[in-house]
Amino acid sequence: MKRIAVVIVAVLIATGLSACDQFIPDPLAYTLVDGQPVVRICVPLTITQQRISHNSGNGPTEFEVVWSSSGLAELPVGAELALGGPVEGLTIDTPDAVDLFDEIFRFEMEVSNEEGGEWSTFAFFQPGEIKEGEWSDGQEGELAAPCTHEECVQFAACHNNWPQPSGDATRSEPTFVPSPLPTGQN
Repeated sequence: MKRIAVVIVAVLIATGLSACDQFIPDPLAYTLVDGQPVVRICVPLTITQQRISHNSGNGPTEFEVVWSSSGLAELPVGAELALGGPVEGLTIDTPDAVDLFDEIFRFEMEVSNEEGGEWSTFAFFQPGEIKEGEWSDGQEGELAAPCTHEECVQFAACHNNWPQPSGDATRSEPTFVPSPLPTGQN
């Protein structure tokens, strides 16, 4: 009986030690198309707000909103949109043109999904970090194919485990067709 108890305790300890948190990046993929940062939607999302912020100079974690839009946009899997560009259903709230991508910036969206509820997405980028022909997950992870993520490790507490899409959402070529941004937004 003592041996069984020791084996059970050993298994519980081993399982407890191997369990950890694993955070899957938000269901978005980023690339550059003709000089414009673009985001691909990897699961159906409803967007109510977008924001682009620059560091305010009051410390490394202090950011100031320089561009925003709000409203209601329902986007399907595979939809692509330009960061800082118009989206049907959202109204741009900042009328003044600013250079959005000439310094470190943070891109945020308030989103919801039928299965995942409501949450805030965000990603930080250095100038030149988003590259033509490459996809990233917004957490500095380069993706072999957009809208894919690693599988959750066995026994890990997996957070943000959205379903792996297939087909058009994972194609490497963007479908976004750039149009000129307003003056000062490059």
